[in-house]
Amino acid sequence: MKKLITILWFAIILISLNSCKDDLPIDEPTESKIALICTASLNDTNGDELAQVDEAITYTYTFKNLGDEKITNLKLNDERLGLTDYNVNLNQLLPLAEVSISLDYTLTQDDLLADNISNQTTISGTLPNGTMVSDKSDNATYDADGLTIVNFSPFLGDYEYGYFVANQGPFNTGTGTITFIGNDGEVAQNIYQTVNNNETLGNIAQSMTINNHKAYIVINNSHKVVVVNRYTFEKEAVIEGDAINNPRYMAVVGDKGYVSNWGNPNDTTDDFITVINLITNEVVSTIPVGEGPEKMLIDNDKIYVTLQGGYHFNNKIEVIDTTSDTIISTITVGDVPNSILKTDNAIWVLCGGAPSYAPTETIAQLVKIENDEVSLSLDFQATEHPNLLSRNGSDLYYTLNGSVYKTTTSTTSLPTDALTDLAGFYYYMTVKDGKLYTLNAGDFASEGTLKVFDLSNNTEIESFNTGIIPGDIAF
Repeated sequence: MKKLITILWFAIILISLNSCKDDLPIDEPTESKIALICTASLNDTNGDELAQVDEAITYTYTFKNLGDEKITNLKLNDERLGLTDYNVNLNQLLPLAEVSISLDYTLTQDDLLADNISNQTTISGTLPNGTMVSDKSDNATYDADGLTIVNFSPFLGDYEYGYFVANQGPFNTGTGTITFIGNDGEVAQNIYQTVNNNETLGNIAQSMTINNHKAYIVINNSHKVVVVNRYTFEKEAVIEGDAINNPRYMAVVGDKGYVSNWGNPNDTTDDFITVINLITNEVVSTIPVGEGPEKMLIDNDKIYVTLQGGYHFNNKIEVIDTTSDTIISTITVGDVPNSILKTDNAIWVLCGGAPSYAPTETIAQLVKIENDEVSLSLDFQATEHPNLLSRNGSDLYYTLNGSVYKTTTSTTSLPTDALTDLAGFYYYMTVKDGKLYTLNAGDFASEGTLKVFDLSNNTEIESFNTGIIPGDIAF
């Protein structure tokens, strides 16, 4: 009997255990999920430790499978980089696997004006059962969601945001000056003298060129190039000596600067281009050229130098190879080439022609150059002498007799009607970002005027006073 009772109790215990089985905890698979970290670094291509337009931010996306099931169909979404369901191009992300990819974002002027840029990226994927998993990025940890922020220097100097006007100043007397126009519309006059303990620039500030964080002011009659910090306008160096003689304009290729020089204006054989090492601010060499070198155009490893003629009248473009710093060809164009620019597949030169006071007045021409040969030449009327060729996309603008004319890069004839809304006797004119910037020297003895026009409707949108004889704009 005892044995039977023992067996019955044992059976009851087994039945009780089996009946409680559903109430015991069950080991479920760990929740499958994905996590993302986004970091950013600046590609400082010119090594100046400053962010510049067209430099790139490299974003590195590191994502990890934190679960125990594979994840497929991985996609990134990032508004800053314009990514919409961007395919990561990875067949699968196995449990606990970690993978990184990098993508570049090119900086714009608006980015730099904002002082910093931020973004947040989302990664998504699909589990084997079709469930989607996703995560927003953080800049440091998988356990949080936060913005990735790239900070630019909040303050580089008083003249960080805006552009400059080089005022030639009174001819033969006085000094050139620089006017600064801020993006907020504020105007500061004579900034070089203000910053540099009342030091003057010298006679005739002919032109100004900005390269990275430096600005180069070419002083014609004083035979020098003044180097300043582009943001603070503090003087950094002065380049002068026998290799700087009646300098006119400057072009920059890499770490080399090229300055056009007339030499003695009465000597037709001593004109040259000065080559400057921009790291040391020292003259490297000089390149003899024909009479009256003026403005220059950079096109890859070539510089096209307009030979306007100085005190006389020339009709050549000389081409310099910047790898050897030698002249490789000479192109004959119309008389007195005063402007040069590059379009997608051609170079355009506006030749003003010899004026009425020349021994012989000659016609002006608009010349198109392809493969270093003249492919088109359009003649103006006998007494017309245009100037200041500028470009806005496929449109070409120039001045003539107090009016502005527009043609296109596909033209085979010159326009007959002026743009009446843009009329003015301009001493200088250029186009930037769909706007026409014009300088009027007035009476050449008092303040000049800068006017800005919106080329979408040819309306004047801004007007500022400048220094005496405003002759160049540097952006």
